[in-house]
Amino acid sequence: MNPDSESGSVALEFLICGLLAPILVVGGVLSLASAQRSQIAAQQLAREYVRSQALGVDANIAQPMRQSVAEGLRLDITQVQLSAHLISESNVVEARATVGQAVETARMRVQK
Repeated sequence: MNPDSESGSVALEFLICGLLAPILVVGGVLSLASAQRSQIAAQQLAREYVRSQALGVDANIAQPMRQSVAEGLRLDITQVQLSAHLISESNVVEARATVGQAVETARMRVQK
């Protein structure tokens, strides 16, 4: 067996297992954390907006809410969308929030 070929294998193995694998794992964890942060932000935004609409707050509050989420997550404001509507023939308001790729809806009954 040639000793030179063994040292080349060890160096290649160290490069792959010792350097590249941890970088890939850290990149995957950061990507998952970003996706989860967007999902939580979309859920919270939908809940807060539907609550404001059920209480009769002016719909113009959507813009400051979108701006706040976009700044908090360091996103462009166009990546944060928010809408609400009254479900027909009921007194339930439904809000839909989109933050990046995450989409969440929330519903709340309007007390009359």
